[in-house]
Amino acid sequence: NFPNPQKIYGWLIKIDALGNVEWDKKYQYINNANNGFWTGLMQLPDSSYVALGTTRYSKDQGWIVKTDRFGKVIWSRTYTRNPSKHHYFYDFKPTPDGGFIVCGTTWNQSQDAWLVKLDSFGCDTPGCQIYDAVQSIPAPKARINIYPNPSTGLINISLPATFKGKTTLRVYDIMGRMLLQEIYTKLNASTLNLKLAGQAAGLYMIELQNGKQSRFGKVMIE
Repeated sequence: NFPNPQKIYGWLIKIDALGNVEWDKKYQYINNANNGFWTGLMQLPDSSYVALGTTRYSKDQGWIVKTDRFGKVIWSRTYTRNPSKHHYFYDFKPTPDGGFIVCGTTWNQSQDAWLVKLDSFGCDTPGCQIYDAVQSIPAPKARINIYPNPSTGLINISLPATFKGKTTLRVYDIMGRMLLQEIYTKLNASTLNLKLAGQAAGLYMIELQNGKQSRFGKVMIE
C-alpha cells in the first residue's frame, strides 16, 4: 500500500482489541531509501515501542528504532562492526538497567555470532545520544585507540589528528555512570595518559570530546 512498492520499509501497525487499525506507519533510516525490515518488537512499561531489525545503508546494518505510543520516532540507530560488510540483528531482550541485549550476525573474514549490550538510549557506548536523535555511529570512525587493553590501570589514549585545543575526557562505568571528567585546555601531544588504578576491575567506557567531535573507546581494567 506504500507509494513506491519497489522500496522495502519497516512497517508497524497498531490495532485495537477488535482488530481496528489505530495507526499505521512506515520507517526508513535517515538518508536511506533502500530497504528495512523488522525481526523483533517490544512495548516498554512507559507504552513506547522498540523495533529491531536490519536496514541497508551501502551494506546491511543492525537497526533499532524507538517510538512513542503513537509510533512517532524518538530515536533511530544503526550498528556495524565493519561498514564494508553485512550485519544483521535477529532478536533482543530488555535488561534490568533499562537497556537491551541484542543478538545477531556479524561478518568480517567469516560469519560470527554478534552480541551487543545497549543502554536505554540505544547506545553501545555511553554518551552517544549527544549526537542528533536520529543518527549512526560507524565503529571505525567513532572509536579511539586505547592501550594496553586489558590494563592494570595506567592507559594510553591516542588522540585523533583532528582534535585541537580544548578537549574533555570522561570515564563511565558499565552502567553508564560518569566516574571521572578531565578538561585539557591545550593539547601538545598525540597521546593522553590516564590512571585508572583506583577503579575496580571491570569494563569502562572512555569518551573524548573536542568541540562538536566525540570519540569513544572501551578498556578492561584487571
